[in-house]
Amino acid sequence: MTSTEKVPLLSTAKTAASLTTTKTTTLSTAKSTFTTESFLRWKRRAGVFKLANLIVTLFIVAVQVAQVVIFQLNVIPTVTRTAIATILPSITSAVLAIQLKLGWGEKAIKCKKSAKLYNKLATHAEYRMAVAEAGGELSDSVKVWNTALISETTQVPAFLSAY
Repeated sequence: MTSTEKVPLLSTAKTAASLTTTKTTTLSTAKSTFTTESFLRWKRRAGVFKLANLIVTLFIVAVQVAQVVIFQLNVIPTVTRTAIATILPSITSAVLAIQLKLGWGEKAIKCKKSAKLYNKLATHAEYRMAVAEAGGELSDSVKVWNTALISETTQVPAFLSAY
């Protein structure tokens, strides 16, 4: 075919529709990956770390309340109260040291930030899908994936353990 020959309109429309469908599929895959695999996983992790941190904090408060109640009761012998006065603060400080070392509060914040990033990427892909389905021209569906990859490597921790 020479440059002066015209391409039939029907085949051009089919090619454009095929290309739009491919881009929509790519964006749909991106959205589902960002939403189901990444966003929900990081959101669950943030919840687990928050809950673990809350449980440890409630345990410490319970130990402190128990210590106050024990000292207010005159039924307990002095020797026992002295032993409790030594043991309960030791337990409290040990649990606080473990809580500080594990850093579950900070890890929950990191997980929440990662979940927000994936939610933002999923929303971005969803908007692009809407544009493609409305007939808009998209030439940067690969750019969406590359941006996501760069965002993942710079903003999401590669590994985050509970300990």
